[in-house]
Amino acid sequence: MTIDEALGSAAPTYIKMDTEGSEPDALAGARTTIARHTPALAICCYHRQDHLWRIPELIRSAADGYRFFLRPHLLEVWDLVCYAVPSARLGG
Repeated sequence: MTIDEALGSAAPTYIKMDTEGSEPDALAGARTTIARHTPALAICCYHRQDHLWRIPELIRSAADGYRFFLRPHLLEVWDLVCYAVPSARLGG
């Protein structure tokens, strides 16, 4: 079941994903929710090399107005997370 199917018309403010490499598919299944409600997103992007640029591209293709941040949560850069925050929440 996709996020779009599960949430229906609910308006999430935050979505976190660590789907062990299936993040692009999970984002595709959340495309309508992201476009409609622009929740803040925390999406793991360390499972595959191309996810470093593919994840932000998928988010940007669903909705404009996001600012992107990368944060490693371990010293070895494993658990690298792409944070996408709506610009409106950052004051600009």
